[in-house]
Amino acid sequence: VHKALGIAPDERVVELIEALAERDGARALRFVDESAKSGVQPIELLNGVLEFLRDVMVVAVGAELETLAAGPE
Repeated sequence: VHKALGIAPDERVVELIEALAERDGARALRFVDESAKSGVQPIELLNGVLEFLRDVMVVAVGAELETLAAGPE
């Protein structure tokens, strides 16, 4: 489903966030390139990252929203 829609699975989003958090620019760029080659649209990857980080901030401040894309774990 992810491939057909050109969106990144959660695992890919988390892997990119980890590379960025570790300030590993080369790994992050390789990951973006690999994702694009596998059919993930770059804008969808970015949207996934932003959505995930928003959810992390919501959970971090203790807010409870039913529309989270990512669970507390």
